[in-house]
Amino acid sequence: VIMAAEQAAAEASDLITVIPTRSVAGGFGAAFAYEPEGERDAVATAMSDAIEGVSCVEVTHSVRDTSVNGVEIASGDAIVLVQGTLVARGDSLEEALMDGLSRVADDAELITVYLGSDAPPDARDHVAMLISETYDEIEVEVVHGGQPHYPYILGVE
Repeated sequence: VIMAAEQAAAEASDLITVIPTRSVAGGFGAAFAYEPEGERDAVATAMSDAIEGVSCVEVTHSVRDTSVNGVEIASGDAIVLVQGTLVARGDSLEEALMDGLSRVADDAELITVYLGSDAPPDARDHVAMLISETYDEIEVEVVHGGQPHYPYILGVE
């Protein structure tokens, strides 16, 4: 997708600037940093800096039995990816979420949890409480993301 966007931008270089990111959380960070009235290069720099300031934690279920990065996974296991790399499995989505979060929460000020379409019905309150019990000094926001396949995506800033 990034290469296609860069090709399109090359056709209208005075109109389009591509700010590449490889995560949903990074994309949201860049979008929030966008200043429509700002100078183009300064806006692009601010958006790129925002991407660098966000760690992405994605929680989902495994679709097959496998071993990745030394982690043994059975089909249906809760798994967690940090910055796109599988780092652990858990007995529950919330266990996987907390494992992934523990890897990126140092010096964090804000955790935004995007609830997917498959998130449990009580996830909004339950996940906020679970995170706040462990990271009481970090602000936690939980919003409906509606994304398929990933019950939880976290942006950690």
